[in-house]
Amino acid sequence: MLKTHEKSRIRVVAGTLKADKLSGVVLQIEATGIRNGDGNIYLVETVDPKEYERTTAEGRAAAAEKELADEIEAHKIEMEEAQAKIDAMEELLAEAQDAREGMRNAAAAVREENQTLYKALVECRRIFGELPPEIETLIAKGEN
Repeated sequence: MLKTHEKSRIRVVAGTLKADKLSGVVLQIEATGIRNGDGNIYLVETVDPKEYERTTAEGRAAAAEKELADEIEAHKIEMEEAQAKIDAMEELLAEAQDAREGMRNAAAAVREENQTLYKALVECRRIFGELPPEIETLIAKGEN
C-alpha cells in the first residue's frame, strides 16, 4: 500500500469491526490475506479530518487559481488578436480614405479640365461662328 496523503497514517487493523471504529477519514483499505483470532488483518490509511479538509480545500483553491490563470491567459490572447484585427482594420480604413481623397482630387481635376475645354469651345464659336456638327454636339452635351 502506498500513502496517498502526506499527513496520513497507515495502521494495521484486525477484523472489520475494528476498521469501522477507526477515527479519522479512511483513504484506503487493503486486505493482507492474513487472519488472526479477530478476523482478517487489513492495512488502513487514515488521516485526521481537519487535515483532510484543509488539504482538500487547498487543492480546490489551487485548482481554481490555475483555472483563473489559464482563463486570464486565454483572454489576453483573445484581446491581442482583437487588437491586431482593430489595427489592421484601421490601416485598411486609412488606405480607403486616402484612395477616396485621391479619387476626389482626380474628379476635381477632370471637372476643371472639362470646364476649361468648354470655355475654349465657346470662345471658338464666338470667334469662328458655327463649328463642325461633332463639336456642336459636344458643346450641347456640356451645356446640359
